[in-house]
Amino acid sequence: MQTGYPRAAFPDRSPTVFSRSAAPRADARARPFLGCAARLAALALASLLAACQPSPESAAADPAASVEAPAADAPAAVADAAVEPDAAAPAAPGPLRGALVVLASEQPPSWERLQAVPGLPPLAPADGIGRYPTGRSARLTLAGFDTAVLPDGGVGAEAGTREGNEGEAMATFAGTEDSVRTLIVRKFHPRTDYARTLRAQLQPRDRLVRRDGVCDDAAPVAADAPTEYWLALDGGERTLAVSASVDPGGRNGPGYTDFEFRRGGTDIQLPDCDR
Repeated sequence: MQTGYPRAAFPDRSPTVFSRSAAPRADARARPFLGCAARLAALALASLLAACQPSPESAAADPAASVEAPAADAPAAVADAAVEPDAAAPAAPGPLRGALVVLASEQPPSWERLQAVPGLPPLAPADGIGRYPTGRSARLTLAGFDTAVLPDGGVGAEAGTREGNEGEAMATFAGTEDSVRTLIVRKFHPRTDYARTLRAQLQPRDRLVRRDGVCDDAAPVAADAPTEYWLALDGGERTLAVSASVDPGGRNGPGYTDFEFRRGGTDIQLPDCDR
């Protein structure tokens, strides 16, 4: 806080030199102005003193507000305000994980319960899978992917390409007429980093381990055979079996990566991989 007062608020007190001939006339003219200056100085002093006093409202609302923070603390406050959220914080769970938690229920879930998963698009009729005759599907976008060249949906001579999120996928659920039993998720482009893709859809307390006991996500996998995982979801009642595989494609397209999720047992012991 400023301890003195602005010099401009007070009249100049330095001595003034007059010539003898002009002194009486100049002194007479100066008296009114000196009186005004004195009154202005008094008003300025009163205003400055009033500005230094906290208002009753602010003092009552926050007693600490009347204490001025040291000047050295100001940069630290600005720095704290600019700190970004933790980049490692998990993203909010998407509809795929919600659907998997429903699939991992103690009893096979109904189609109505599956459709009620937040964020899950309306399910459209689709072909069944294997021994499950009833199928329904929806388009999802998997987390963790960037822009890629994708098929534009054209057929034959009209087939072309477009740019889109590589995580665009088709999720096909299958089961009986009244319950859901399995799910296949297919995305364009073959990628064998299965664990990375799966973990990007999960939450920290979910457990994903290879069924062969290999705990290193970077360990090589066979491109010509499925890689099997166990998936235990936080909030799920059953462990899910996951089969991951790739289709290299060829002249007809960029190929695919497939993940098949099946309901497992309730007493499955996962390999001790600390994850």
